[in-house]
Amino acid sequence: MVVHGWGVHEVAAFAAIVRDIFLLVGFAFAGNQLLGAARSRTLNATAMLLDELARTDLRMARHSVLYDLEKPNDVATMNKKDRDLIAFIASTYDRIGYLIKQDLLPSKPLFGLHGEDIGLLWEKTSPVVKYYREEAEPRRPNYCNDFKWLATVWLPQMQKR
Repeated sequence: MVVHGWGVHEVAAFAAIVRDIFLLVGFAFAGNQLLGAARSRTLNATAMLLDELARTDLRMARHSVLYDLEKPNDVATMNKKDRDLIAFIASTYDRIGYLIKQDLLPSKPLFGLHGEDIGLLWEKTSPVVKYYREEAEPRRPNYCNDFKWLATVWLPQMQKR
C-alpha cells in the first residue's frame, strides 16, 4: 500500500512519531498539573500552619511562657495553671513537629516565623515535658517527642541552611 508516495513503513513511522508527540504533550500536561497540585497543597498547609500559630489563645500562652513564667525548677510543686499553660504550648508544638517530620507542612515558613521561638519555648517547657515522661502518674515516656525533635534536631538543621 502506498499513500501519496509513502510506503507502509513510512506511514507507520510517521504514526509512531505523532503518537510519541501526543504522549510527550500529555506527560508535560500531567507534570504541570502535579506541580500545580503540589503548590496548592503547600499553600494550604502553610495557611493552616499560620492560622494555628496566630490563634489568640496560643499567642497569649506563648507570650506568657516566654516572658511571664520562669523556667520551672520543681514541676511537681508548680502552680497547676502554669503547668497546664506550658503543657498546652508543648503539645501544640508537638503536633506541629509531627506534621513537619512527616513532610505534611513546609519547613521554611515555620522556621522563618517561629524558628527562634521554638528553641526558647523548648528551653522553658522541657522540664514539664520531662516531668510528664518520668515522674507524673501515669508516666508518658513519649510525651512531646516531636516537639523535642523539632527543637533539638530540626531547628539546628534549619539554622545551618
